[in-house]
Amino acid sequence: MSLFSLLMRACVGVVLAEGISQCKWNWYHKSRRLDHIGRLDSASRGSWGSLTLLYHFRPRQAYYLAALGAIITIMASLTGFFSQQLVQFRDCFEKDTAAVVSISRSNTYAQSGGSLENNVPVDFAPMIAAIHVGVIQPVEDLTNVLASGCISGNCSFPATDGASFSTLAVSHLCQDITTHIRTVNESTNLGSRNATMGYLALDYGNNSVVEWPREQGGLVLKSWTSNEVDSVALMHSYFIFRSSWRDNYDWRAVNCSLSPTINTYAANINDGILKESVIERIPLRLIRSQFPYHLSVRDDDFGSELFSWPAKMATNYTIRNGRREPCEGSENPATDHIKFMKPILDSTYINSTNETSTSAWWKWWYYPKDCLWSMHRFSMMAMIDTLAGIFDDQEAIMGNRQGVEASPQMRQIYLDGNMTFATVNERIEHLATSMTSVIRVNGGYGNITSPDSAKGDVWIKTTCMSIRWPWITFPVVMIGLTGIFLLLVVFENRGIEQDRLWKSLFLAALFCDVEIR
Repeated sequence: MSLFSLLMRACVGVVLAEGISQCKWNWYHKSRRLDHIGRLDSASRGSWGSLTLLYHFRPRQAYYLAALGAIITIMASLTGFFSQQLVQFRDCFEKDTAAVVSISRSNTYAQSGGSLENNVPVDFAPMIAAIHVGVIQPVEDLTNVLASGCISGNCSFPATDGASFSTLAVSHLCQDITTHIRTVNESTNLGSRNATMGYLALDYGNNSVVEWPREQGGLVLKSWTSNEVDSVALMHSYFIFRSSWRDNYDWRAVNCSLSPTINTYAANINDGILKESVIERIPLRLIRSQFPYHLSVRDDDFGSELFSWPAKMATNYTIRNGRREPCEGSENPATDHIKFMKPILDSTYINSTNETSTSAWWKWWYYPKDCLWSMHRFSMMAMIDTLAGIFDDQEAIMGNRQGVEASPQMRQIYLDGNMTFATVNERIEHLATSMTSVIRVNGGYGNITSPDSAKGDVWIKTTCMSIRWPWITFPVVMIGLTGIFLLLVVFENRGIEQDRLWKSLFLAALFCDVEIR
């Protein structure tokens, strides 16, 4: 660009120098004072002389063509600045076609730590660790856990309407149920007199009456869990708490649940930090809630599905490489397709032995494997037991000097009396995120040799050049004015012999007759 600017100024400068020099001689076709000749000569040599000429410009003694040349000469001196503004260099990102970034995802989870005896599973060790860490000290940055291959620290994933991929996950829901606390009065005999004792009761869900004394004492936090029939939830927990054992009337209650869901995420990695946001959550449904008439059908494959995968469902669409694609499936076996039940409008069912039923309302169907979502029975049972061990029948007792005696998890939730609905909700949300990371990394049918992942692009920082076209207006105008100036000079000198044109040297003034008045 600097070479282009230099050539442009040189070409324009030659035209201006010759044109202004010729104007110098044309100015003296008539008798005039000689002080103008020096100014015109200086104007032909550079921008300072042109500026001086314009400074002494007078309407009565104006030579407009020379003034035009002086203006263009000054413009030419600014060409370098405007040329530099024309080209802009900035930091930008370029796709590395040789690198691929991946982020963990899974359609199913079947991990457990084995069984103690028949149908008594032990939880998966990484899941146990994730649950405890999620409650006590949640990990904010999961980049190293979930993502790999982002060598530049800046990566993106293809997306449609912000959705990059879907995965099996654990989601939480917390509700403030303080309004369900009520007072229960109970008469009792205290030796020689009768007395009325005050209690608090919680009316919510399956916990119709859960009582604790409304008296001064050390209990400041109590938690328990409950299992609801036909629920896919991994945990239903209840927390009742107060800020201090001295406060008898400020009891509050919170209910939280953890359930398997199908989460759709928007994801990107900026400066080495993975950032994910949930676009959509779909609850994972129980098979028996989707096919309530299964007991009327005799089918061994159905029974096997129901026992091993109580929570399993097919979705209408899936996300592949950031594109939302329908999950149509096929009635016949196909590559990368898995057999599962499909609801139908015709109630007639025929199994493999040609037995019929008129109340099935489903048939076998082969779905693409990334359209089916499931969680194994033993995995669910193991997580339920681990969570119950932390939250079921737990208490926190505060002493006279404000010290709290409880399990590490309950102490972390109580926060030395600063426990609120917001802090409980945040803690359970961290717990769900921690459990989800284990499901995504260790997903699959018990085989983690090749886990599923969403692929993305790696972007490398480089320098980009762009043209700011509005800045080219100045040199275009300057060149246009130079052309007009040249044409006007030629037109003004149209009647002069060729050998007397373009007298650009000041030496001519030394050899001409000077008339002194």
